[in-house]
Amino acid sequence: MLAAAIRCIATSPELNPSGHVVIYVDHLLSVFDVAPTELHKVGSLRQRLAHLRDRYTRGIAMLDELAGGDFAAAPLLHQNLILSRSQVAPFASLLFDHCVEATCAPPLSARRGAADCSHKTGKHLRHAGHGHPVGSPSSAS
Repeated sequence: MLAAAIRCIATSPELNPSGHVVIYVDHLLSVFDVAPTELHKVGSLRQRLAHLRDRYTRGIAMLDELAGGDFAAAPLLHQNLILSRSQVAPFASLLFDHCVEATCAPPLSARRGAADCSHKTGKHLRHAGHGHPVGSPSSAS
């Protein structure tokens, strides 16, 4: 399901090379499952991660509900229409931020917010709140 949503949001090849975003999000959400013991002592990080997991859980459930049960099985047009709804905007924005982070940030580095990947693509990208990110080839019309 997550891969289907990312395919709709990250329409530019620069934002999801070979599907790395799903792997990035999986690693991000499982940081305490694989982190050293010392990291478990960081309470604020644990709270932020719990909040992030909750946002993903609620966002995925909302996409499935709006698709009538299975977002991934819905036709692409229906997926895009669902992702363009205002109630989905906060989750779509979170996914877009993680697409940018997964693509543009150095591996294994800690980051806050979306990275600026203009150094790699020569473009400044931002999510327009629906459809395609501003600066992507699909948004140039």
